[in-house]
Amino acid sequence: MDLALAAPEPFELGVEWPAGGIELSIVDLEGEAIRSAVQRSVPYWPDSPQSE
Repeated sequence: MDLALAAPEPFELGVEWPAGGIELSIVDLEGEAIRSAVQRSVPYWPDSPQSE
């Protein structure tokens, strides 16, 4: 499975959805932790094109 992985350094993720009543929220994420989780992940739909 070839996935685009997050950069290993920390980064900020911002989310906002005014129509849903969600104000801008920004969190700091550890890129290395995301990379590690992706490498251990298992496809939910194993027959999907992304799992090939």
